[in-house]
Order: sequence, then C-alpha cells, then structure tokens
Amino acid sequence: MVSLVSVDYTAVFFSNKARIMSKKLLVCISSHGFGHFALSAPVLNSICEQQPQLELIIDCGHSSSLIKSRVKVDFTHIHSHDDFGFAMHSAFTVDKATSLSKYQHLLANWETCLAKVSAEYAEIEANLVVSNISFIALAAAQRLGLRNIACCPLNWADLFNYFFAATKANHEILQIMQKAYNQADAFYCPEPSMPMPLIQNTKPVGPIALVGANRTGELRQQLALAENTLIILLSMGGIETELDLQSWPYFEGVHWIVSANKEVSRCDMSELHCLDFDFNTILASVDGIMMKPGYGMVVESVCNQKPVICVERPDWPEAPALVAWLEKHGRVYHVDQEAFRTADFSAALSWLNQQPAFIAPTPVGIKQMSEHIQSYLIK
Repeated sequence: MVSLVSVDYTAVFFSNKARIMSKKLLVCISSHGFGHFALSAPVLNSICEQQPQLELIIDCGHSSSLIKSRVKVDFTHIHSHDDFGFAMHSAFTVDKATSLSKYQHLLANWETCLAKVSAEYAEIEANLVVSNISFIALAAAQRLGLRNIACCPLNWADLFNYFFAATKANHEILQIMQKAYNQADAFYCPEPSMPMPLIQNTKPVGPIALVGANRTGELRQQLALAENTLIILLSMGGIETELDLQSWPYFEGVHWIVSANKEVSRCDMSELHCLDFDFNTILASVDGIMMKPGYGMVVESVCNQKPVICVERPDWPEAPALVAWLEKHGRVYHVDQEAFRTADFSAALSWLNQQPAFIAPTPVGIKQMSEHIQSYLIK
C-alpha cells in the first residue's frame, strides 16, 4: 500500500524566502575595467528585487557612485583589497613588467594580505561570498569556512599562465590562484567564456547582459541630429587609452559619443557624461558601437542588437572566444590596430550603415545565476 504525503509547497517557498531574507551576501567585484561590475550588476539587481531584505555588501575598488550607476538596490560598499588583475598600458596592451612586479609583491606579503581580508570578512559574517574574480576573496572565504563561488568568463590564473614563464616564483603565485579558484564550491562561466584548463570546477551559464531602453529619438533630439545621422558609441570598456580624437578626420553623416572621460571640442563628438542618459540607455539608442573585445561590451552590444566595429586585441587570451561569439550571434566588422590608430574607418562606417536588424540572444544567465546564488543562500 502506497502512503501519500501531502506537501505544502507554498509553505516551503515562504520558508526558503525567509531563510534568505535574513542573510548577508558579500560580492567581490574586480575593478579591472568596467566589465566585471557590468556583469555582476544585473544579477545582483535580480536577486535583491526578489529578496529585498537580503543584506548586500559589495567589495570593490570602483567608486560607490560608479557602482550605483548599475546596481539599483541598497548595498554597503567596502574595499578590502586591490584585485588589480593586470596593469595595462592601454585597453589593448598589458603592462607585463608592472603586473609581474605586483604579483611578486603579493606573493611576498601573501599571509599578511590574506589575514587582513579574512579579518574584514569575519566581521561581516556573510553567509555566501561571490567573487568576480578575486582569488584573494575566495581564499579568505575558504580560510573562514564560508561558502564561496566565482562567476566570471575569465580567471587570473589562466591569464597569468599565458603571460608569464613558469619560473619557480611564478609557479608559487599560480598555485595560490589555482587553489583558491578550484576550492570554490563552483566557478560559474557566463557564455561566452574563455577556455579555462587550470580550473576544474567550472559550470556554464547563459549570457549575462543588461538590455537598455532604446530612446534614440530623445537622444537625437538632445544632440540636434538628423534622422539619417549615424550615432556611434566609442567605448574601450573602462581601461584608460590614449586617443588623439582631435586628429580624427570628419566623417560625413556620423556623430560619435565618447564614453571615456575625455574633453572633446568637435561638433561631431559628444562626451557621454554630459548627456541626459545613462550608459546602458545610450548603448541601446545608438546605431552602432566601436569597441575592443571585452565581455561586457560584446554581450551587451549583441543583446541590444547593435552592430559592432571591433578593434583587434591580439594579446588577450579571452578575445578569441568573445570574437567567435560576436560573429555567431551579432554583426561585426573588424579593424586592426593600424586602422584604429590612423582612424581609417571609411569602409567600416559604410558597412555599419548597411546593417539590417538581427535577432539577439536572450541574456538568460541573469536568471540562472540569480537562482544559483539564492540556492547557496538557502543551504
């Protein structure tokens, strides 16, 4: 005889919800460019909208005002350590000497650094630590016995292994990184992610991107532009890059919106921070985007159905996976470093002006990661 047990799923749901609402989520976000917090923000917004009483703590080197431009929920901001990733000469070139020097300094002071971050995390008493993608944050959580996961399309261990020879000292640094990443409860890899041969606990999730509101009419009105003027967003993903914009030629029927904090005194260029719209609204409202391949810009451009003029990034191991995904799901015209340096864009702009609309993939990774994180908070 079979005994049927009645389960009150409504009670289970509200019980789990109550268990999450009384907890603390600590999220460490790398300040290497803007892509890491751009990826993290929609996931955090999703979680906190569902769990408004969840206490969110963000550990990040970016300013609170910059984080608030995308994270639309209440949070406490701390900065326990510098997740520098790699020092950069520009958006395209790694400063290898400075990067290696920073990692050697970190190795020489590893226990001091780890003890400091661990002490700060112990005071917070978080129920879960999510890292994008600081191995220091993961190592601190592991020392404290806290649940910890990573979420990022790249990791510093595989990049470090790519850039630096396997000397004994470098191998010690690499071991610290690998241990922290591999001892996390999981390392979630949003689509598209770079290959991660050194990480053994990876789990795939879908693309993560914020889809903005297309307000092209209002944007054209503020800029006083005709309907047939191409509006192009120029963005290098938050990495300081020297651009001699004053020497660029004028292209008839083209207006540039420059996202870097650079003063431009040209009638065909506008500074993004001077406009009445946030970054995501502008991205969703322009006709096209010129960028280098980085996760945030690639996935947001495609998911917002924008054709892309992509400047090559030959010495960055993440780039091939991003470019392949961009070519598969979006519309892209490639320009090399020399063409970018000399502003040789005539063919690219002609191509962009002829691009039809396309069907964009849905950023399903937001919901997937939100559910994964909430499941760890319930456990």
